[in-house]
Amino acid sequence: MTLVITLVIATELYIRAIPNTYSYQIDYLKSNAQNIEILVLGHSHLEGNRLSPDFFKAKLFNMATGGQGLAIDEFIVEKYIDDLKSVQCLILPLSYNSLIAPEAYGSDDKITYYKVYYGYRRNFFCKKDYELFARGIEKIKKHWNTIHEKKDNNNYQNDAKDISDLYNNMEIDTLNTYRLEHIVNLCANRDIKLVLVTTPTMIEYQKMLDITRLKMMYSEAEYLINRYDNVFYFDFSNDAICKDTIYFSDASHLNKKGAEYFSAKLAHDIDSLGLLK
Repeated sequence: MTLVITLVIATELYIRAIPNTYSYQIDYLKSNAQNIEILVLGHSHLEGNRLSPDFFKAKLFNMATGGQGLAIDEFIVEKYIDDLKSVQCLILPLSYNSLIAPEAYGSDDKITYYKVYYGYRRNFFCKKDYELFARGIEKIKKHWNTIHEKKDNNNYQNDAKDISDLYNNMEIDTLNTYRLEHIVNLCANRDIKLVLVTTPTMIEYQKMLDITRLKMMYSEAEYLINRYDNVFYFDFSNDAICKDTIYFSDASHLNKKGAEYFSAKLAHDIDSLGLLK
């Protein structure tokens, strides 16, 4: 039994030593907190180079990750906002799924990474606190190049239905509106601008969304804009690129070409309003 426990612990430590997005992001945030001027949080609509720092004059750090819900965003802001001495602006996606989704979604192991690397609500005796039990073996295989990432899906019509069905059938997390407003207040108290962004998505996808839930998203945006002076909202859902597949990797996510267009346009809009000192 002792040998088994030792092997489990050794494997867990080995898995955690393999670099990944979560460990990189939190380590970078801690090491560069004093220098970051724009912080990006949220889910896959702003993940990675979908919002590129190359187009912004201020120093931007992107912590958006696929399946990252508002509970995680709130946790990060609460824990690190006072260390981010230079942050002038926080950018968050306000997408159809933002007010619906749970704390971490997309696969059962998502929450584990936030527990392990971010220290998010750790229990220590919960199975989801250990990476070995959350596709840890897959991570080892990927590290040694024995499995490969899935390529972009270009079957846009089927993809639009699959994604919209996922969100339309997702149980609404009623705490998300409170979490978002709490983030707004944390920023307002520190003179930080909060920029909400509805990113471009394909028209085929938008047509399949539940109108009641969509109205909830726009109502929340209107409420926050009217109540708080530090909140700004940019809606790209009607942008011309939403009608052209060359800008998308799937029905709701921009590819490199689309991301460059979107990043440049958002950076210009932020500059035009003089949101940064």
